[in-house]
Amino acid sequence: MSETSFTTGSILGDAFGFASGSFLGVIKVAWFPFVVGYGGLMALMLFMLQPLALAYAGLFGSLGDPAATEAASNALLAAMTEVGFGTIGLAYLVMFVGGLLIYAIPMVAFAKMSAMDYKPRGPLYFKLGPKEIMVAIDYLIIIILASVVGMIIFLVPVGLIAAAAGQNSPVAGLVMIPMIFVLLYVMCGVFARFGLAFPIAAVEGGFGLRRAWGMSRGLGLKITNAIFLSFVIMYVMMMVAFIAFGVLSMPLSMAMGSGDTIGSPMMIVFGVVYALFNVIVYASMLAVSVGLFGRIYQKIKGNTAVAETFE
Repeated sequence: MSETSFTTGSILGDAFGFASGSFLGVIKVAWFPFVVGYGGLMALMLFMLQPLALAYAGLFGSLGDPAATEAASNALLAAMTEVGFGTIGLAYLVMFVGGLLIYAIPMVAFAKMSAMDYKPRGPLYFKLGPKEIMVAIDYLIIIILASVVGMIIFLVPVGLIAAAAGQNSPVAGLVMIPMIFVLLYVMCGVFARFGLAFPIAAVEGGFGLRRAWGMSRGLGLKITNAIFLSFVIMYVMMMVAFIAFGVLSMPLSMAMGSGDTIGSPMMIVFGVVYALFNVIVYASMLAVSVGLFGRIYQKIKGNTAVAETFE
């Protein structure tokens, strides 16, 4: 397919079209990894850091009482010593690596669904294999690369202007506002050139960064614009969704009395509703982001890939 077949508008339309057209499949794929996977990781982390978690709870509960806050702070330091910095570091490492792998599960599924028109079967989807690991590694490398390139583009001009105008000059502060958007746009540009690694790794297997760079040649600007605009659109939609949720859940919030604590029936109901709402919001956003690259991959490949059944 020629480069002229792609426009910023068509790329955006395909991404949002996939997320909306496959909405039920998107939720079906994402709910188990997001709820059970991340919930299990959080439970494991709390188990590993139980004394520290209790100390933090005591510290937050003591705010407003100087004497109690001081005692809680000392208890927190004692808990850190009891747990040990090695265990703390290990817990956060497990949370980071585990979270990245769990995130890759729906990424691979969405990449296959958008690139090859797969349809997940069954109420549960939790497949962690070589393709998910490859996508997780690709994703981590792209994030690091985008962050480094973006910060260089951001810090160099801001630093030069601050040095010339003086650190306390209002000019330096004013320059930072448009430079933040430049930073985000540059990071989108990095994702534009390497993001096709997601469907490549999900469909073909292996690391997809080098193949993604070649496949996106000539399309970088169009994909960058589409990614940037999709983030703006999704951010606005997310804000509207959370405001709407706050309004619609107000009766449930008002039904919870001051005596309702963690574990009470009303708190459990509210927690379940809020968790499901978050799954819908963040799964939809991830489907748009990954589906954008999946649809581009599908058009470039001409939809010649052989279909594969979800397990």
